Amino acid sequence: MKASHKSVVNLVDRGQTIEAEVIPLRKHTKLYLTKNTKPIKLLTQRQAEELEDYLNSPRRRYRKIQGLNETKDVLNTLGYSKTIPENG
Repeated sequence: MKASHKSVVNLVDRGQTIEAEVIPLRKHTKLYLTKNTKPIKLLTQRQAEELEDYLNSPRRRYRKIQGLNETKDVLNTLGYSKTIPENG
């Protein structure tokens, strides 16, 4: 088993420079572990339920379907109807 060399690189994310430790896994695969970053904030049970209610809302789904139907109508009008899947 080879000893893996760890190195440190600077990654840029949305203009922010983040220091990360690089761990080579395979030939062209690397794992980047960020340093000095804030921990991920998880949702509370109540927040998760509110999010689920929002995502499964019948009003939201209806608006989304209406938007898709309008898009299909516009593409049909412009002559791009062959690019639209039948069941999508």
